[in-house]
Amino acid sequence: MTIPGELPIEARGALLITTDAAGQVADFERVCILSVEDYTRYRQAYKQISGLLFGSVYTYFASSKSLLRSAVMAANQAADAGLIQPNSAPDTFTTWLTSLRAAALSLCSSVVYHQDQMLRRIEKAYGLGSATHSQVEADFHGLYDGYAGYRFLCRLRNVMVHESIEAVTVAVKQILVGGRIQSRFHVTIDRSFIAQSEMKNAVKAEIVGLRRNPDLLDLADEITEPLATVNTSIEALLFESMSSAYQAVVEFDDLFGGRSGLRAIANSPDDGPGPHVPGWMPWSKQVIDLARERLQP
Repeated sequence: MTIPGELPIEARGALLITTDAAGQVADFERVCILSVEDYTRYRQAYKQISGLLFGSVYTYFASSKSLLRSAVMAANQAADAGLIQPNSAPDTFTTWLTSLRAAALSLCSSVVYHQDQMLRRIEKAYGLGSATHSQVEADFHGLYDGYAGYRFLCRLRNVMVHESIEAVTVAVKQILVGGRIQSRFHVTIDRSFIAQSEMKNAVKAEIVGLRRNPDLLDLADEITEPLATVNTSIEALLFESMSSAYQAVVEFDDLFGGRSGLRAIANSPDDGPGPHVPGWMPWSKQVIDLARERLQP
């Protein structure tokens, strides 16, 4: 039994899973039973490493930028097909405007989310006020001071959340290409709205003083490389801080004695009426290999 909201009260098993030629699961073998303490320690260690290895916070920014670009391209195609007619059928434009603004909010939020989460992780790993935490804060200050795109997207997010999503506007231009009219949508910061907003004065003046509304995709493209560079350096620091997690993962792998097969940890008891197939969490070989590599002298 497992009591909801509490640790499992039965021991959990370390499973060795083999597959057939088609890659389908062919056999389960419980290598050993784990204590509640080891079960929890191994699962947390794996989650910590795999979360950083496969779940980089930076990917939320990259995905949000890609989604906005895809939404703009879809709007262009819809307009070219006559499905969007803002001048004669404004209702056809309203739905797309809402979708594009939603994608813009996702982009801005991903920038703020990245900074918040990386600072939290560094604080947890090294401590608030540590030299490492201070250095990472300085890296983010460098992004903010050095790139208008970073400043604009961070402050735009606050305006969209706390004031109105109408801080973002959408313009469409039609151009003649090869004898055909093609549409070009642009998702931009509305300078007139920002001028009346409660945005931080310095950034507000910077945006309002521009000759045209800044395009969000241009701003995102500007910060993609520097943000990726900062992200890589922070992730390196986080990887360096996980020695106990590496040790736990290698310890779990050693339970299998070097045998071939997929390692897994059972997450449901196997004492029910047979035949019984337990629930399990498979372990990525990349996580195990990384843990072993990091523990090498």
